[in-house]
Amino acid sequence: MPSAIWWRRTWWVFPSALVIQFLVMRNVQSIDGLPGWRVNWGWMLGVWNGGTLLLSPFLAAAAAMVMIREWPHSLRQQVAPLPRGRSAVVHIFATLYLQGLAAMSVGLAIGVAMCASYGASIESATLPWQLFTGPAALLASVLLGMTAGTLSGDILAVPLLGFGVFLAHQVFFWSGFPELFTTEVPTWFYEDARPKSTHLIATIALNLTVAAGLWSFLDWITRLPGMRPKTLLVLSTACLSAALMVYLPWVLAGNTETYEFIG
Repeated sequence: MPSAIWWRRTWWVFPSALVIQFLVMRNVQSIDGLPGWRVNWGWMLGVWNGGTLLLSPFLAAAAAMVMIREWPHSLRQQVAPLPRGRSAVVHIFATLYLQGLAAMSVGLAIGVAMCASYGASIESATLPWQLFTGPAALLASVLLGMTAGTLSGDILAVPLLGFGVFLAHQVFFWSGFPELFTTEVPTWFYEDARPKSTHLIATIALNLTVAAGLWSFLDWITRLPGMRPKTLLVLSTACLSAALMVYLPWVLAGNTETYEFIG
């Protein structure tokens, strides 16, 4: 578990993430007299995962800020270890990701309570996959922020990174392909339809393989210059290549369908 020092230094992350999560969910208003996503489990889970629209850029920027503050050196200076040892990297990651995940959990609990109170149909949800797309995207975003903060050392990287992750949403949202870092925020639900499990699984796999690649690279750059095994770079390259192999078939097939009819 992360040490207490990192919880104290990042106390502002959880309340900020919680506000962001609810801002995105609240933004999907009621339509045609319907009380919003409360009447459809699949829609609610899509909107809940869609909190990553703003939550992922925020967590990536926060991760970069923490790494820059605690590691005020660039890779070019060949000063690798954090003041409290490399274990601090694991603690920072756990502290930031758990706070983001906690904010999502609170949002999910409220969404579940609302859907249950309205008697929404559970058949509209694609379980269990809709429970993992947002958390997987958040995982990749935190590791991206930590890697960028470690490499840059410049506070200017923080707003640029946050804006860049937000723009990634615009690229992947309109394509219908597996989504990286951020996930779709549906503003309406389809009658007799639910999200395709294949699309959700591909999105989860894409984010997890990117996260694994970033973690391997982060592990490499946070070691002392003379103690950086090439196997970590090979593993990082393999994971990022695997991510490309997840995404590329969807592009080649022109597969943009993200919903399927309930039989």
